[in-house]
Order: sequence, then C-alpha cells, then structure tokens
Amino acid sequence: MCLAGLSLAVTSCATDSSNAATGTVVVDGQSLGGRCWDARPAADVSVHKPWCSLARAADAGSGATVLVRAGTYPRLSLDGFHGKIAFRGYRGERPTIQGIAATNASGYSFSGFRFTGENDMTNVSDFSFVDNQSRLKPRGDQTLSGYLVTGGSNGLWQRNTVSNGWMGVHFRWGGAKNMRILDNRFQRLGGEGVHIQQGERVLVARNRFVDILPRADMVPGAHADAVQCLGPSRNVVFDGNEVSGGRGFMIQFAPADYGMRAAQTGMVVRNNVFTGPDFGIRVFSAPGIRILHNRVWGSGVGPHSGVDLQAAVGSNLQTTGAVLRNNVIKQLDVAPGVTYSTVHNRIHSGPRR
Repeated sequence: MCLAGLSLAVTSCATDSSNAATGTVVVDGQSLGGRCWDARPAADVSVHKPWCSLARAADAGSGATVLVRAGTYPRLSLDGFHGKIAFRGYRGERPTIQGIAATNASGYSFSGFRFTGENDMTNVSDFSFVDNQSRLKPRGDQTLSGYLVTGGSNGLWQRNTVSNGWMGVHFRWGGAKNMRILDNRFQRLGGEGVHIQQGERVLVARNRFVDILPRADMVPGAHADAVQCLGPSRNVVFDGNEVSGGRGFMIQFAPADYGMRAAQTGMVVRNNVFTGPDFGIRVFSAPGIRILHNRVWGSGVGPHSGVDLQAAVGSNLQTTGAVLRNNVIKQLDVAPGVTYSTVHNRIHSGPRR
C-alpha cells in the first residue's frame, strides 16, 4: 500500500541505479515463478526473475512496491529505513513472515501477509498494516503480541486479525500520535485488544473484540480489556466497535502516574456495542468525556457491570462535565464527586437524572 506524503529519500543501502528498486519488483523465495537470485539487478527483476529475500528488496531502497510470493520468510529488519516501500502478498497468495523489527524507521507498509511472530517497532512513523493475519501461540509470560509500538506516529491498522496472543496492538511509552485502528478483529487474547499509552489523536473504530479474557496459560490473575487507555492521553475516539465475551473499555491512569495532576482530555466513546460479562465503559479522570449512542447491555449484573464513572485516584483530576446521550445502559454507576449530564438515555439500573 502506498502512503501519501512520505519522504522519497533513498536509504544508504541503494548505492547505484542498478540496485535501486522503483516501480514493482517480485520476491519469490520458493522460486515458484522462476529461479530466484538476490544478486540480480533491480531493473531485471520480474515474476519469472525474482529476488529471493525480503531483505534484498528493503536494501534496494525507496520507491518500490514489492510483490511477495507464497512461502515462509524470516524476520525482517527495517531499522533505519526512511523512504517509501510497500510489501504486498502476491495476488491469491498469503506469504508468511516471522515478524518485523523496525527502529528509527518510516515509510513502510504491509498488506496480505501472515505473521507468526511479533512486529516490534520503536520510534517509527508513516506506516501501515492492512489485511494481515497474526496467529500467535500462548507461551506463558513469554506470549507475544501482534504489534508492539514504543513511540510512533501516523500509523494505520486496517482489516487485520490478531488471535491467541498477549495483546493485539500494544502502544507503550514514547507516545502514540495520529494512529488509526480500523475494522480489525482481535480474538482470544490474554491481555488487551488495544493498549494505548500517551495517545494523541487516536481513532479506534469498527473493530471486533471477541473473548479478550484473562488466561491462565499466559499470566494467571492478569486482567484483560478490549481496550485499555492510560493517561494522560488526548483526543482518543472509540467509534462503532463491538465487544463480546470480555470486558470493555478501561480509561484510567497507571498506578505509577497517580501522582500526576493530569487527566484524559477530549475523549469520545460513541456507537459501540458491549455484550460481555463485565463492564462496558469504565472511566477514571476524564473530564468532559462524551459517551454517546452506545449499547451497554452485557450478561453481568450488579454494581460496576455497565457504565462506571469512577472517582479520581491520587492527584489525578476528577471526571467532571461528562456527557451521556442516547445510550442504552443496563447499569450506571457514578462515584461521589463526578459530575455529568444525561440526555435521552435508557438506563435500566442506576441514576437517571
């Protein structure tokens, strides 16, 4: 997939025009269409004269769409890559990669692959993953996540599947700025479907979160949420997602940050459906949060099983001025000190003012 607006700088790996890949090139490690050879000049590469490795295509520099034939490829390093390169599964085929590692990199995209390992990215920007599958295996506390991001901006995940791992998309420290997570399926995970930390302008929309539950074969006693958003984050929007078989959205601060006089700001939770056995939306320290047009009607009963507006912890700022509008809520719980307004909600149990 080509990404608009990216730098066209060629990496230092491309030393001359015969090695620089532009246009469309082919990688075929199994030599399905013709004998592969990595020493072949880029200008000669075709379906019948392919390269053998993904690394060869990456080393050829910026500007290429890389069509990848079926087969299993080793872990790919994109450390230091800055340019524009699009890896795509060859039509009708889904090649397997053992994951990617990218540090201080930008301008790459992957579409149509099966990942068997974690995609680990640090200080990255202008990237995308579309229509990929990550089918992971539980390995106790060493269980991998689909995507691990430590500092990133301008990223897209769309129509991907992550199953049987620890987390789906795991943003850690370093910030997550201008991220879009759209139309994905996160299933049978033992941690979070999406974990956001220090998010800024993050959109989580139209995803399916299925059976995101604590798993004894990963980390016994750990909690699991469809999405956990740790503050302080700004302008994070959850729109049109479906959550079944597990807990919903947790909006909070980590214990290490309870001493911060800060809050989550610009939060919007709208058009989502929650049918799991626990809470749908649990909120700490999010003044002005807008909770709109959601259906929170899971199988749980009793306190804290629906929409739960909790009191601030430590020095974190209180949730004030929250807006609940046009929701269907099985159970609403509001802690003392939290201020909110409700308009046209259907609330089965809890305050209705």
